[in-house]
Amino acid sequence: MELYTYIILLMINSNLFIKLSSLSFFFIFILSIIFLIYKCILFRKYKSEMKNFCKEFNDKNIDLKEFYNKLLNKKNNLFGLSVIFFNGFKEFIFLHRKGIVDVNVVAKMVEKIMTVSMLNELSFLNKNVNIFVFLRFFCLYLGVLSSIFSTILVLHKIDVSIYVQSSLPMFLALFSETLLPLFIGIFITFFINIFFYKCSNFLNNTSKQYNIFINEFIVLIYHKLYN
Repeated sequence: MELYTYIILLMINSNLFIKLSSLSFFFIFILSIIFLIYKCILFRKYKSEMKNFCKEFNDKNIDLKEFYNKLLNKKNNLFGLSVIFFNGFKEFIFLHRKGIVDVNVVAKMVEKIMTVSMLNELSFLNKNVNIFVFLRFFCLYLGVLSSIFSTILVLHKIDVSIYVQSSLPMFLALFSETLLPLFIGIFITFFINIFFYKCSNFLNNTSKQYNIFINEFIVLIYHKLYN
């Protein structure tokens, strides 16, 4: 008998408590898969945008004002580095038109605006990711509690002498049903942990890239726009 067939039979023949916990695990797993697909598409979109933006921005012949005007035509659809640059350069133009020429004041104000834009972008990327912190603990605790409760039910229904004097295979047969929720909970928790850490790594790397860009842009204000 194949493993997955054996697991399905265990679920079918298990008590109601295990069936309910297994059903909960199933819905959590499906929800995780859907959320994973959504986040992967979103992260890939941001990664592609960052690559394309850096390619254009790092062009030595770039005209920042022309680049800004190009983004202005699609300002409602900007995200990632594009919106960070757009808001920063927009603030720079605003300060320049107000006649503020103190490079330290301009740099400080532009950096502030760009940092706010960066935090908004990171907040959007991080949206709902923290729910996996709750789900992974919920799955683990549900698995442990389901196994403990099911074990108590089994011990309560059978004669003590049966499992004390039974062989190891018989003992495992008696309690494999009760351990099923624990194994499923550990599996789903492991799956969620992998995805959670991948999300965290992506967000950390993206945050670093955004900060590097902001610093480079502020240096550009000092050395290019005011020289």
